[in-house]
Amino acid sequence: MIFESRAFWLPKDLAVPDAYEDAYSLDPEAGQAAICDGVSSAIFSGVWARILAASLAGAPPDIETPGEFDNWLKACRKAWRDSVDQADLAWHQKAKLEEGAASTALWIELFPDDTDAGSQGGYRFRCRAVGDCCLLHVRNEHVLSAFPMDSSGAYEQDPVALRTRVAKQDAPPTIESVEGECQTGDLLVLATDAVAAWAVRRLESGEQPEFEWMWNWRDEDWRAFIVGLRDENRIRHDDSTLLLLKVLPAAPDGQTEVANQTLDRLKESKAGRWLRNLAHGD
Repeated sequence: MIFESRAFWLPKDLAVPDAYEDAYSLDPEAGQAAICDGVSSAIFSGVWARILAASLAGAPPDIETPGEFDNWLKACRKAWRDSVDQADLAWHQKAKLEEGAASTALWIELFPDDTDAGSQGGYRFRCRAVGDCCLLHVRNEHVLSAFPMDSSGAYEQDPVALRTRVAKQDAPPTIESVEGECQTGDLLVLATDAVAAWAVRRLESGEQPEFEWMWNWRDEDWRAFIVGLRDENRIRHDDSTLLLLKVLPAAPDGQTEVANQTLDRLKESKAGRWLRNLAHGD
């Protein structure tokens, strides 16, 4: 296992938890995780976010290979269409369905560090993002970096999103990328935009978000925390989701090659299964 994890979430409307449209998925053995934020102004965006998160954490596409991301996105779009029972939709829902769903997304992969730094038991990570979900890298209670946006003002703009329906004139979604190294005990924090914007504002004011304290929180602690921030207008009133990934020690040097080969086989088999399942709507 590459990381341990904690996950916290709270819907925008506490009285209607089914309206929650964020999503996340984790694979600690493969070192992969994803978080997505369905755009509430579109229909069935929560379903779309869940499809994206499950696929991105299960077998993320290789965006460096020409055509692979497009093929992956087409398979996800088919899975979304197949999930919607149009026979039960009201007329206004059918009209909205033509516009499709939208979601932001951020996904991360960890793999053993083959450089000299890796001798300290570390990993390298590769993170991709479409839109305004955020990765914050925490070490010794201090945020080292925020990706893809480290300014609170950036969260006031409409984000780029992955969409189920795209007009011919629309440009392909911009995929932001970052790579880095992480050490045993580091926290990799994945957050949807409301929580991310709150955290970035804390950093701008010279304060550190309490992410390491949150590791031992219960669900009711998270609920009380977010409700308190909402009551004080310190966080946008929106679905609020946070993933904490605590990096575990890497395999000893003699086991690194074996671990890499095993991980490659795992990803290969999962990738094939995910794409087949999505393409057939299973």
